[in-house]
Amino acid sequence: MPRQGAPHALVVDDDEAIREVVCEVLEQAGWCVTAAAGVREGLTALRSGHHDIVLTDLAMPDGSGSQILQAAARLAAPPPVVVMSGCLGGDGHLQLREAGARHVLPKPFGLM
Repeated sequence: MPRQGAPHALVVDDDEAIREVVCEVLEQAGWCVTAAAGVREGLTALRSGHHDIVLTDLAMPDGSGSQILQAAARLAAPPPVVVMSGCLGGDGHLQLREAGARHVLPKPFGLM
């Protein structure tokens, strides 16, 4: 259970299983977590509250995680954004880092 004053994370992923696992790991580490099942839901959550970090998938049926990355960058206090994706090749990681992603986690990824 998150403690008072705990950091807040936004997790955006259309894959329910991945979203739930990432949320559970963060919650067990003491984070408050908001989960969004797609880009539209993620953008709404991003604009409606403070987040200390955003973790987003890249390819989703209703848009791209790049939209989340761009929207986060326009906030007065932009949170770091971690992109989680299984569809990056070539210099995709570098392009996302140049676009403002703090880190890129290739899927599938292991959780300790």
